[in-house]
Amino acid sequence: MKEEIDLNIDKCIDLESCINWIMVLHESQPEFIELLKHSPEGYFIANTHNNFGRWLRNTLELWHDGPPVKYFNDLGIYHADDMSGLIMSSLYRKYHNKELDVEGEVKKYRDYWDKTNPKINQGIKE
Repeated sequence: MKEEIDLNIDKCIDLESCINWIMVLHESQPEFIELLKHSPEGYFIANTHNNFGRWLRNTLELWHDGPPVKYFNDLGIYHADDMSGLIMSSLYRKYHNKELDVEGEVKKYRDYWDKTNPKINQGIKE
């Protein structure tokens, strides 16, 4: 009998719990683990953004007020793509025993929005 995967999004409330939640979900998906294990970080992020990243944004309700949104807003991250990107880069780095550098990642996203649409950094949804 196959074990049922727990998709309870309430288990994902901050970066650490989201990483742990994803790893539990994907233990039984060897192709995801292989991509995580053998890809350079940029390749992994780019190749998960539109498929797994979209699933993550929708499942965790990152476009709305899902469980981890307040955590990311408190960091200064307001765009769902940035939230999922931070989760994925941190997942990759944790898996490879690298420093997460959350502060650096947040700065990267905030700098981008300062140049393109500063309202995003103020939490203003258009």
